Amino acid sequence: MDLKKNATDAGEKVVKLWAAKKGLQWTGSLLKWGAIAGAGYFAYTLVRDNKDEIKAKLS
Repeated sequence: MDLKKNATDAGEKVVKLWAAKKGLQWTGSLLKWGAIAGAGYFAYTLVRDNKDEIKAKLS
C-alpha cells in the first residue's frame, strides 16, 4: 500500500506543478497581450489628440 500511496502523492504533485506552470504561461500571455493593447491604445490617443499637427507636418 505504501507504494500505491507514494505513486498517488507523486502524481498529485506532478499535476499541481503542471497546473502552476500553465497558469504562469497564461498569466504571461495575458500580460503580453494587455501590454500590446495598451501600447496600441496609447498610440491611437496620441494620434487622435495631435491629428491636426500631424497633418500639417505631412503636408
